Amino acid sequence: MLAFLGGELSNAATYFSTFANVSTHSISGLDGSCGSSGKEKWEPWTYEDRVSVAKKVEQFKTSLTKKQLSASTLRSKVTSFIAKNNSRQEFKPVIGRLIDQANVGPLHVKNNACAHTHRLLLHKVIAMSRLGDATKTFCLFQQTRHSRGISSLCTTVI
Repeated sequence: MLAFLGGELSNAATYFSTFANVSTHSISGLDGSCGSSGKEKWEPWTYEDRVSVAKKVEQFKTSLTKKQLSASTLRSKVTSFIAKNNSRQEFKPVIGRLIDQANVGPLHVKNNACAHTHRLLLHKVIAMSRLGDATKTFCLFQQTRHSRGISSLCTTVI
């Protein structure tokens, strides 16, 4: 939702963060931090930069309308153009300068940690169950570790 309100590509592959200029090329280092003091590896997107890129994208789209291109080719060219401009911005932000106030909340970190833990546990439970490749979940006995793991995930704890 925030990507839509910010006028961004929601599926940007190269620059995937709504909050800063983090890219797939720069994420692998462990020395990175995010901030606006100029010392950090990644900086928040500024409203002015967002508007500037949105104008360039609009001009690029206008130039492409003169060519006979399929919808998928047109979309591919637009997303490539945005990535080449080191951005994820497609349109001017719908919420204007308010987009500069967007920040990462701890809820995202907690959700990511829970999802990561769930994946690790699920892989461990499956490995401990020693299931065959052709095993279907609905064919399992309730006593297997896999079934008990899935059952515990589906149970609501009050």
